[in-house]
Amino acid sequence: MIRQTGDYPSPSGRWVLKVRKAEKALRPYWIENVETQTSFKSDRTLSDAMRWGLLWEGDTRLWCYSGDIGTCVWTLDDKDVWTQHWGPYDQKFYQSMPTEVFDYLPPNKKQKLIAKGWTPAAINEK
Repeated sequence: MIRQTGDYPSPSGRWVLKVRKAEKALRPYWIENVETQTSFKSDRTLSDAMRWGLLWEGDTRLWCYSGDIGTCVWTLDDKDVWTQHWGPYDQKFYQSMPTEVFDYLPPNKKQKLIAKGWTPAAINEK
């Protein structure tokens, strides 16, 4: 999980996640195309006052968890456009989540999801 400011390339190096320090403890972040410098900025800002983390899932998905703004996943379409998705927070959403992101959720949240059977497919297969 990415937990600090900096530049974090996608697995192929085609995209870069940029996390910056802004006023006070705010951390804006965006995805940028390395070749064209086209940027896709989050509509919400991370805060150091809360726990947060980001994770590349291949080159077409980026997961974000934040204790105050929630969990989202960014997806890349075939026209090289990134879209940020805030839910729906249903079984499909949590089962598609990488295990690393699920493990980063607060213990009480994980317990509730496990009780519902809403865990990542990788965990269900174990």
